[in-house]
Amino acid sequence: MRHCFALQYSFKSSLYPQHNNIDRDLTVKDNLKIHAKLFGIKRARIDASIDKALDRVGLKDQKYKNSGALSGGMKRRLVIARALMHEPSVLFLDEPSAGLDPESRRNLYAVIRSLNRDTGVSILLTTHYMEEADILSSRVIFIDRGVIAASGKPEELKAAMGSYALEYAENNEYKTFYFKSRKDAVNAASLRSGDVKIREITLEDVYLKLTGKKMGEKYV
Repeated sequence: MRHCFALQYSFKSSLYPQHNNIDRDLTVKDNLKIHAKLFGIKRARIDASIDKALDRVGLKDQKYKNSGALSGGMKRRLVIARALMHEPSVLFLDEPSAGLDPESRRNLYAVIRSLNRDTGVSILLTTHYMEEADILSSRVIFIDRGVIAASGKPEELKAAMGSYALEYAENNEYKTFYFKSRKDAVNAASLRSGDVKIREITLEDVYLKLTGKKMGEKYV
């Protein structure tokens, strides 16, 4: 006989959408004030909640600025501040750095790391950027066509494939080989003609290996 047990948890969650769906005609403060009212934050606590959320994402000095005049990175941080207004236990981030320039992306990463470290909020992040997953995640789950292909700590997933990758082009085909040591990779590279590249294995290598989206890969 099979038994099924269901456990019910009570926690507050919040969603950080992929797009900046803020009201650009309102100030930063007014955007957060509307959200506070929608989530039933008591009037006496609204101003303090706004200041706390803005301080967490480094936007306190932008409080009275029109939201439409913010940079792309600041708008993304405002969306996070809005998601934090009601003190969620779990924060869902949907491709948080999509469309950002490298500097803004790195600044956003710093905000996300500090939120998890300093406030204890659990963060579930979806992304197509493997570098982002590697930098921000303590645990990664690869999903291919709705099925979990692998999961684990980034370091463990990469180590399972080796340490170094050798890349080169042959017969108009791009190939990648994986090695446990740099010495082995260098020895293999010496047998190849043309341009070759040796680098450390990344999460993108793990993803490509698991999903089979890239042809010509072998494990050595």
